[in-house]
Amino acid sequence: MNNIFSIKRFALLVRKQWLENYLLYIGSFIVLMAFDFFILYQSNSWDLNNQGYYAHFDTLPTFIISFGVSAAFILLAYFRTINTHTKQLAYFTQPTSTLEKLAAIFLFMVPVMLIAFGAALSISIPVMHSMYDTFHHTTSPLFSKYEISTMKEAILVILTMQSLILLGMHTFKRHAIVKISIAIIILFILFFYALPGLTFNWILPIEGFRSCSYDTIDFLKNHEYGQMVYKGIPYLPSYLIYVCWFVLYFKIKEKQL
Repeated sequence: MNNIFSIKRFALLVRKQWLENYLLYIGSFIVLMAFDFFILYQSNSWDLNNQGYYAHFDTLPTFIISFGVSAAFILLAYFRTINTHTKQLAYFTQPTSTLEKLAAIFLFMVPVMLIAFGAALSISIPVMHSMYDTFHHTTSPLFSKYEISTMKEAILVILTMQSLILLGMHTFKRHAIVKISIAIIILFILFFYALPGLTFNWILPIEGFRSCSYDTIDFLKNHEYGQMVYKGIPYLPSYLIYVCWFVLYFKIKEKQL
């Protein structure tokens, strides 16, 4: 018997999770789309006195907030599956392997969530953008280079927070949400304040180091200058997200019966 990964068992597990939560998924998508229209309206100027060449259709707030709401919706659906001891017991006693459970979680948390999020934006943004240009009698750009860069960073940050919350659900037995929130705040303070302060107040004064820009630390090693780039909280997810999903596998395996 294949106890590692079976396509058939995985498909049955995905089907079961869909049947248990499809009303929440569909309802969440409708709410998300309406929410996108509302945020697009609120974050843009609809003042007739605004000159056309000053008009700019702003999609960045909608993208970030909508993505965060999408991640929250899908976490809520999973929380319904394991929010009580009885449901947890039923979930972990299912005849599926740890890898199949992790793959099913990942499927809904990332690909399905991204598709739903993208579908909602692909409907709301073109409609509102067209209305905005018609209203101002202009042709405004949809995305700027700055917005695209910020969107990429926001995706990584939100997906990492999502993975941290998932890991916390399987780590803390009581008051998980409170403990997860405290852990996220500690990480934020650590990477946004503590490490830069440590770097510039304690490391740079050491002989062999020299001062430079905020983002770069040049250090002397083996008589050659190398470069170490300090990356703040927006870049933390580039590696932390993989750690969270890796540890999540073992947390699920601990509870697997």
